[in-house]
Amino acid sequence: MVTKDLRLSNMSNFSDTIHRMKKIEGIVATTSRGKGYVEHEEYEKDIEIEEKDLYTALNRDTVEVEILGKDRGRHKGRIVSVIKRAKETFVGTVDEENGLFFLITDDFRVHRDFLIKEDKRLKTGHKAVVKFLEWTDTEKDPLVELVSILGKKGENEAEIQSIIANNGIFYDFPETIANAAKKIKSSEKQIFEEALKDKERKDIRDLPTFTIDPVDAKDFDDAISFRDLGNDTYEIGVHIADVSHYVLPNTQLDEEAQERGFSTYLVDRTIPMLPEELSNDLCSLKPNVDRLAFSVIFNIRKDGSIKDEWFGK
Repeated sequence: MVTKDLRLSNMSNFSDTIHRMKKIEGIVATTSRGKGYVEHEEYEKDIEIEEKDLYTALNRDTVEVEILGKDRGRHKGRIVSVIKRAKETFVGTVDEENGLFFLITDDFRVHRDFLIKEDKRLKTGHKAVVKFLEWTDTEKDPLVELVSILGKKGENEAEIQSIIANNGIFYDFPETIANAAKKIKSSEKQIFEEALKDKERKDIRDLPTFTIDPVDAKDFDDAISFRDLGNDTYEIGVHIADVSHYVLPNTQLDEEAQERGFSTYLVDRTIPMLPEELSNDLCSLKPNVDRLAFSVIFNIRKDGSIKDEWFGK
């Protein structure tokens, strides 16, 4: 009986050892308290990681985690390597201590300050953008280099620029993208004449059409047309700018737009998904100019029933 119990105990210890040695891969989410959590399909609850066991991982990094065991219904882990960094640039406030400059990040989930390489542009109390360089020793702070100074902390422009940079939003377009948009704009007349030769495209410039945007709007994405057909029947058109006529698949413009995903609207400015030649001009349904659009036009009776409909360019 004693022999059997010892054997079972040894088997249990061996099983625990194997379990502790198990490693999984996942994305770590850190908290303001300095803990980390990694979700994995094998575990019902996220694997909890104490601050001392985060290694050199930062929020949203892809990491390798060693499972340490289970405590109070949740598995504990230790990060043993960082497989991929989630971010390359960070935004924060510059601080100085003992002749060294540090960045206190705006992201409360980053639990360490960054040591900034010496740079004459550094100013204490100013907002800055830095680029991550390396962090392999937990006894030292992560090393970064200065990208740009945004302005003094608390000033409106500096704070707006911080929001933009912190969310990976790019104000300026690469030169090749800007040139591609200018080339399209310079060929506007020719492009429009070619589009009118398309027999599948309707010419509805005689329809009374209007947008519902405010007077100070920079772009007009969509519009409505209306016509009374008599006999309690009305023609309604809903129109949206035909962006795809200018932004063709697999072009640099297409790839840039896909990378940005959408236009960004802030309190005092808009950062467009496409260069202004397109977003604010050719792909904007501006008054009293010819524009290409996608439309749905339908006839609706007074009782709300649809008589017929048309979708097209």
